[in-house]
Amino acid sequence: MINCSRWFVLLITFFLFFSQSIRSQSDLSKLVKIGLEQCYNFEWSEAEKTFQKVINRFPEKPHGYQYKASIYLWYYLGSNNQTDLETFTISSDLAIEKSESLLNSSPEDANIMLLIGTNYTYRAIAFTKSGNLVDAVFASKKSESFLSECIKRNPQLNDAYLGLGLYYFAMSQVPGAFKWVLQIAGMSGDRETGLDYIKITAEKGSLLKIEAQYYLSQILSEILGDYKTSSEYLKKLNRNYSNNLLFSYALAVVKIKQRDLTEAKRLLSKIIKTKNEKFSKIISFSNFLMGDIHFRNNQFSEAISYYKSFLESAPDSDYKGIANFRIATSYEILNDRSSSQKYFQLTGEGNPDIEDDIYAKRKGGIYSKRTMAENEKKIVIFGNMIEAGKFQEANDSLKKIIPLIKSQKLKSEALYLLSESSYWLGKENESYTYAMDVIKLNNTEESWVVPYCYFNIARIHKKNGRIKEMNEQIEKIEDFNDYDYFNRLENLIYSLTLGT
Repeated sequence: MINCSRWFVLLITFFLFFSQSIRSQSDLSKLVKIGLEQCYNFEWSEAEKTFQKVINRFPEKPHGYQYKASIYLWYYLGSNNQTDLETFTISSDLAIEKSESLLNSSPEDANIMLLIGTNYTYRAIAFTKSGNLVDAVFASKKSESFLSECIKRNPQLNDAYLGLGLYYFAMSQVPGAFKWVLQIAGMSGDRETGLDYIKITAEKGSLLKIEAQYYLSQILSEILGDYKTSSEYLKKLNRNYSNNLLFSYALAVVKIKQRDLTEAKRLLSKIIKTKNEKFSKIISFSNFLMGDIHFRNNQFSEAISYYKSFLESAPDSDYKGIANFRIATSYEILNDRSSSQKYFQLTGEGNPDIEDDIYAKRKGGIYSKRTMAENEKKIVIFGNMIEAGKFQEANDSLKKIIPLIKSQKLKSEALYLLSESSYWLGKENESYTYAMDVIKLNNTEESWVVPYCYFNIARIHKKNGRIKEMNEQIEKIEDFNDYDYFNRLENLIYSLTLGT
């Protein structure tokens, strides 16, 4: 005969254990979400306390260590402080250790695979930034392995697609000359798949949804040239997290690209006023961008001041070359040759992997040996008008100066700018004609203008639905290499051909 009371006691015991386990998981999830919201609001001290609480209450779980590690990753990216990198690595190691222990007990657990895969994504970002490429490649491979297995086990874990998407997209961006390295390492990229995966997390994610929206906005802006969609994501993030310096800075960058310099200036002024040492790099680069805003507005004395503030606070060589070049150009236009020569001689201090700095070094080497001609100064001023959205003013000024220019090099630059301003004024026939004039001049000294003019013509064909003709112009661009802003044009071409 069955002992009903005994079974009843066992049933109650099981129910209490199960409900306590569910409640424990619920408490863990709630704390993690609270901590992440604090991070997004730039309440870093509070977030760290929250994740420490997770560690104290759930010492055998990896979550507290992992999200604490993510705080120090953002610190490191925001300041280049090596101590923050070390703290990140220690917490990341502990999270992996705890995760692997749980996975050994439950080898089918997709949620633990997601944690490990995301951890390795963070490590890949950190090690790439620190220049530790061997560990970065290893972390990338581990991330791809765990996250691929995760979505195989549970395709509904939408957070897992972010790390995979970043992996596929990043691998697709590796220059062709280095593809063989990826092949040896058994790594490959796919730009479209990467972008689709990131969008899944940005639209349907849980804990990583906000992070995915930020990364997506950066790809849309920096790689695909879709400033409108990028701006929409970033405006929403800024509305929800108004204290987040990173989101404000990213939106300011997009606004500059959209030529909305007034809004960009407002956002950057707010950042510059803050004193957050953990994000000193963002503050430093905000000074750089304020310099750009004044430079594009042809306010050269103000531009010099902000660029110098950037140089005094810059944590590494990134964009130092172009900052020095624009300071020098500003002094040159202000007729202060001794100062301009000094800064032209410093244009080699930039990062040799950044196209702006490569350009600055080349041009700085020329102008350190000679003064800029008056027409060269005017070309800078008129080019700035276009970057500030003053298309008609630039167009009128260029038309007046071009007949007076004798130099083939300078005339081709002026005609290219005239093609640009005409395009943005909706004068596509004129833009086409001026671009063709540049191609006929075949400027070899400033060789970048010819492929960029082919792009202008391709863009006009695309706008008018002439896809075959667009592709023909793009094929002509492929005959050129080793010119200024090669990668930028490659990304513009990719963006142009999307959906065709």
